[in-house]
Amino acid sequence: MKMKADQLKKDIGKHFRIRPLPERWSKAGQRHLRDDPWSLDRVTRRHFKITNLSTGQSKELVLDNVREYRSPDFLILHCQLILRDHAVDIEPVFSPKSMLEDEQERLLEILAECQTKLGVPKLMISRDGAQLLQPDKGIWMQVEGVNIGLELFGPQKPEAHRLVEFESIAESIPGEYLRRIAETVCENHFCVAVTPEGFKYLGLIPPAS
Repeated sequence: MKMKADQLKKDIGKHFRIRPLPERWSKAGQRHLRDDPWSLDRVTRRHFKITNLSTGQSKELVLDNVREYRSPDFLILHCQLILRDHAVDIEPVFSPKSMLEDEQERLLEILAECQTKLGVPKLMISRDGAQLLQPDKGIWMQVEGVNIGLELFGPQKPEAHRLVEFESIAESIPGEYLRRIAETVCENHFCVAVTPEGFKYLGLIPPAS
């Protein structure tokens, strides 16, 4: 714990995003998730105090609740924070959620945005990410002006490399966040759906089904 305390003391005053994403509850039930910034206020030999900068709520935790840091600004905990109207509770996390690499998270974010904007439960993507199809009355229709591979990698990566790497990155995203769906109607395409857990990981609200 002394090592964790020494590391945290260097970051007093810094702002972080918390993972797992804190839950928000009121008397009426669970509220929408929100990715609020938190500040690290105080560190002792055994405890640290954090404050939600949007709500003003604070919580003091034992240092063994810190799992790790991840760039750019994630503080990953071994516990689930639960924000209530007048208190912040915690519950242990018995199986830590998978953390994504930068390209995995960026691709998941792009797919979640497409799924939300189009209002569809799943997407069909070409294996190089250049083509996006959406279901429309039982038929897969191309979405014009969208190139997910180009958006993910940028123009500096040659098309031949995008062809090799795009599907590999999509396949490497854990199934708890991105579900692969068996579809055989479009050759050289694969079908995916961002799961509710995937939206939650990104701090986004899943579209209504």
